[in-house]
Amino acid sequence: MLYFSRWKIILILAVCVVGIVFAVPNFLTRSQLTSLPAILQGQMVLGLDLQGGAHLLLEVDTKSLIKDRVDVLRDDVRKAMRDEKIGVTGLGIQGNSVQVRVLDATQIDKAETKLKSLIQNLSGSLLSTPVNDITVDRGDNGIFKLALTDAGITYRTQRAVEQSIEVIRRRIDQLGTTEPSIARQGDNQILVQVPGLQDIEGLKKILAQTARLTF
Repeated sequence: MLYFSRWKIILILAVCVVGIVFAVPNFLTRSQLTSLPAILQGQMVLGLDLQGGAHLLLEVDTKSLIKDRVDVLRDDVRKAMRDEKIGVTGLGIQGNSVQVRVLDATQIDKAETKLKSLIQNLSGSLLSTPVNDITVDRGDNGIFKLALTDAGITYRTQRAVEQSIEVIRRRIDQLGTTEPSIARQGDNQILVQVPGLQDIEGLKKILAQTARLTF
């Protein structure tokens, strides 16, 4: 026959009582929790597999991101040539690049210097080494081609994902839900999980609100 000393029995019973006390709040409503001491107001957060909720996979529109950047680059080229009083023709967009031709051969070198000043050096925590966001290639007859680099597109996409995560987090916090999970998935996707949320359409409507200001 097993024998337990009295202090072991008391310790086991004490642990059981403490466990029951801290488990009880999980069976109470939010309003009932407010009447308990602060130390007992915590509840176990159930995942999607136990209580359901929202599971959304969002994706950054990379094509629109590239289009916006190329549009801005075209406008920058137009302004740069106007500021330097350099006559140009054929200014337009071709895929992920902008092409322009300088009319006066004597101003080609000046135009090249000005166009290269539009190159932005991208650096930060997302990149181990700084990279240029565009390249400037000089062709025949005063034709210049300014193209977005792959590294620049990747950087801007990752930045868009990071900014989107912050926006999504702030919007979901307005719903008062408990511990939503918002994480990057791949290069341009965001996985959103909100346990216990029943109004899925309401969540989609909040996340779909436009939140962009450009100049």
